[in-house]
Amino acid sequence: MNYNELCYAGGKFEYHSLLEYLDEEIELIAKEFQTSLKYSEPLYRKVTKLILILCPEEKMRMIFDKSCYTRLQLEGLMNKEMLKYVELDFNVNPKVVAKALVKSTADHPNVFCYKVFLLLANKGILAYLANFDGDYLKGFIDFRWCLQFIYYIKRLDPLEGEIKNFLEDCERMFAILCAKCLMKEIEEKGDKQITSQLEILRLDEGSILQSLLFTVIDCTDPSMMTTGNYLDRYILSMFFESLGEIERFIAIFKGSLAEYECMPNVNDLALRVQREHLNDTIRRYILSMTTKLNGDPAIIRCIHKILECLVLYGGVHMGIIQFFYSLKKYYLGVLSAASELPFDSKLTKECVTLLDKICQEWDNVKTKSNSRLIQSPQILLKSMFGEFVIVDEVFDENRPLEHHHDLSIMLSSMKLKVKHKWLGEAHTFKEYSNSMWKIGMEWVVFWKDCYIDNHEELPLEMIQIFNGI
Repeated sequence: MNYNELCYAGGKFEYHSLLEYLDEEIELIAKEFQTSLKYSEPLYRKVTKLILILCPEEKMRMIFDKSCYTRLQLEGLMNKEMLKYVELDFNVNPKVVAKALVKSTADHPNVFCYKVFLLLANKGILAYLANFDGDYLKGFIDFRWCLQFIYYIKRLDPLEGEIKNFLEDCERMFAILCAKCLMKEIEEKGDKQITSQLEILRLDEGSILQSLLFTVIDCTDPSMMTTGNYLDRYILSMFFESLGEIERFIAIFKGSLAEYECMPNVNDLALRVQREHLNDTIRRYILSMTTKLNGDPAIIRCIHKILECLVLYGGVHMGIIQFFYSLKKYYLGVLSAASELPFDSKLTKECVTLLDKICQEWDNVKTKSNSRLIQSPQILLKSMFGEFVIVDEVFDENRPLEHHHDLSIMLSSMKLKVKHKWLGEAHTFKEYSNSMWKIGMEWVVFWKDCYIDNHEELPLEMIQIFNGI
């Protein structure tokens, strides 16, 4: 299947057709490397394109696996070509390299463009290989080097034409990949306890991720948010999912310490995830899941992240939770491969497992309760990526916990009774409940609008789920 055929691949096998296209492209690249005796710019452009479109890693194994001939040939030809240009040194500060490059090729624009491509493509491939091999810190450092080089080269020489477009694509997607490497490195550090290691909150990972997020948004033109074919749809869905992943980490790193009563007259500290970034995370994942191709099991991954955010947000009405949870059940029914998709984080698994229990119990009591009154409890994190504490909020009313009666019964039946009291600011329940319902409905309506924008109409089952709120 070629690129033009991909534009017209339709029906329920859209994602399957995309995978066929990628398989064919990667096989062609592998065959070209089998016969290549020297560095070929068109061939390395194809490899770089796979990286820039965020091709699934499992597909890249054919050319990037350590033991395969293609990777050995790819690295060998790349190294030989780089040795021809002593001024192109990856070990030198990118600002120095950019200045030297502009100065040495001032009268040779074609040579300049080739060397810019050579630097970014080769360094980007090396960064991706480090990430692929699990050396996330090296991947982060190498992608960051590329971003710094792009920053300086754009300041020193206003570029036009094809090389300008290449730089913009690299800047946007390398920033995403740089963030992904950093996030994987953070998770590799292990499960650090917040209460015993408060210094983790003073690390600068959150600021770095915010800077990378700004870079992505700053170099993304709104016109790129349209799709002309299914490859565009895939790239756009991965783009939004990546932004959601970055926002999720920022929400955790920018969270604030909260005090709660863990035992009578004994207080402890935990992390309250920042709601503003959680809201942005939910919206990014909604954009991603509604943009994804039919049959893409990653839709479930997005729904799991949305459910996680609903848990961490706290105070979300059961009607809203039930809506997104019903979407999960719907997609598990229509996506045969989705049930095999593992959770990609411990925290996500814990949050979704909690909602599995809550929604199961909710089915037993919802006829007696109003889903517009019952809200989820507040959740505080005891560690960065797992182990949370369920706490009850304080309200400025005579009977402040009355509204939690049915929820408390549910939690008690699951042996998850709220024993902890949050010592944060107090709310007036009615106003708080109304504001939270409004926020929840904004998420639901946003999902509906995004789905219709991408799929034209809602299936009957989804209409029933929407009308059931």
